[in-house]
Amino acid sequence: MENLSLLGLTYWTSSLNYPYHEACFKTFIGTSIFYMFFTSIMLTKYRRRPVVSPLETYSVKLKWRAFFTNVGSFAFAAYFFLRHNRLCEPYVYSMFAFSEYIVVVSNILFHMTTIYDLKVQYLYFTRKGVTIE
Repeated sequence: MENLSLLGLTYWTSSLNYPYHEACFKTFIGTSIFYMFFTSIMLTKYRRRPVVSPLETYSVKLKWRAFFTNVGSFAFAAYFFLRHNRLCEPYVYSMFAFSEYIVVVSNILFHMTTIYDLKVQYLYFTRKGVTIE
């Protein structure tokens, strides 16, 4: 859902199709925040294995940081967006855009922590079949 709404954000611009852009943006923010929070909670409190490696602990710590950065920057973006629409002050829209970029970057960083969660495995396609090492 998150990726589909991100595709919609890319396809429908705010200047041409504002209602679609707005719906996609709200869906993207809602699903991404839910996913970040749900994943962080599950990895923090409901793990099957009680013993975790330092790398796994580091991954969860980075996830929480990305989540809080995302929520905080979204709050700032919402504030600047509303302030721009009400008062149309100079540079407020630029602050909104900057906050929105931080939302995007923190979302990317959250998903990049998957590098720490997955084991390094190689998948070989040979004439004899598929081998995983």
